Amino acid sequence: FTNLPAGGSREISVGSLKVAADLESSLKPAPEDVSSVGITKEIFLKTDNTLITSGQVVELLFPGNTIGRNFEPDVTIFTYYSGAKYYPGYVFKFKSDAEYDVATAGLKKSIEKDVTWTVASGAPGAPGGSWKDGNVSGAQWVRYITYSSTGVSFNYGRVGNYIVLSHSLEGFKEAVSLLPR
Repeated sequence: FTNLPAGGSREISVGSLKVAADLESSLKPAPEDVSSVGITKEIFLKTDNTLITSGQVVELLFPGNTIGRNFEPDVTIFTYYSGAKYYPGYVFKFKSDAEYDVATAGLKKSIEKDVTWTVASGAPGAPGGSWKDGNVSGAQWVRYITYSSTGVSFNYGRVGNYIVLSHSLEGFKEAVSLLPR
């Protein structure tokens, strides 16, 4: 869904993904990306030689939740790099017949009820308070929570027909800037 420059993508193939930690640990950066700062790469993640779908990602991140039925099958998976650390993120596009308000209410409930996320580059530490409303240029709304580890937060929001989830505010901002308008 994004408008990344040449070299802004990478294909990763894995055997199987059973839980969110499997998904996020599979996004480990390539050696050439380790020293990059502020670079976002789109990941084409395959399991058994087939691109992973939005429904599969939603099931991994929110087991048993039905919000995935509101999204197109394609999903954009990205990583935002900051030196040796990397922060995964996801972009889902609403189906044309999706009920945005119902879908976003279900998403908010799922995310804010229990964030069982791991941050692929290390434990995020303890939550640094409660969920807050944020403001990112280009997004209709943004919600976030910070963690005790420096630079780690969880952000999600709506940008037109898209929902963006990210473990980094800077990664979230960059993903929003790369979405078509």
